[in-house]
Amino acid sequence: MPAWSYFDCDVMIGTSRIPIRDEMPDADALLREMDRYGIEKSLVYYRDGANQRGAREAEKSDRIELCWVLPLTLRSPEDRLEAHVDRMIEAGAKAARFLASDGPSDPPVILKPFLLGRVYERLQKHRAPLLLEGAPLYRPEGTARYGLEDIDAICSSFPDLPVILLRTHRSLQTQLVMMTRKHRHLYFTHALNTLYGQLETVVKTIGAGRVLFGSQMPYWDPSLPIGMLNYADLANEQKQQIAGGNLQRLLDQVS
Repeated sequence: MPAWSYFDCDVMIGTSRIPIRDEMPDADALLREMDRYGIEKSLVYYRDGANQRGAREAEKSDRIELCWVLPLTLRSPEDRLEAHVDRMIEAGAKAARFLASDGPSDPPVILKPFLLGRVYERLQKHRAPLLLEGAPLYRPEGTARYGLEDIDAICSSFPDLPVILLRTHRSLQTQLVMMTRKHRHLYFTHALNTLYGQLETVVKTIGAGRVLFGSQMPYWDPSLPIGMLNYADLANEQKQQIAGGNLQRLLDQVS
């Protein structure tokens, strides 16, 4: 086993609208996979946004932390989107994410601050990380409608809000380096930094403190990002930061 501990920031449990192979229906199935891959902890979400079900699964093990799914639409005339952040904190969850919907009639994922500014403000107040899927940044995907300019707007308007971009493509390396230099609380996962020596180059350029481990299990196999980090030409201290230290630090700051 390596000297560093893995804390996966991007894991789904439960079933999805579109069936996938080897779905993990519950915490017990996830823990078996975590043991198989040598992953110590996981930050998980329940795919259909059923936070209460996700909370019940997370309670089964101290190796599982819940990532709260925030709604993008009002659920009643009295609803306030920012109030869902308060419910998240009250439930003990320390991170949030939006999800691109699978159905063709579902609303688009639009991250403009004029729509979600109060949500960002409330997350920033608690210093709770916001996780965003990275695929829409380099190719259209489902109902997701956002790009790097939207991420820049969020980070500029809410500079103390930790934003984590998941599975950002290797082709975005230059843009991400420039943006992390500009925004001190912008982070991204390294799963798709698959070019030879790319992870080492990123760490040399911006440091290990802005890179996280996220597998997107069970959609993707964790062995690729695990192998990249295990065999990377980096100091053990840097590997520990990426593997789990950075995520743990962010969660520990939530109030």
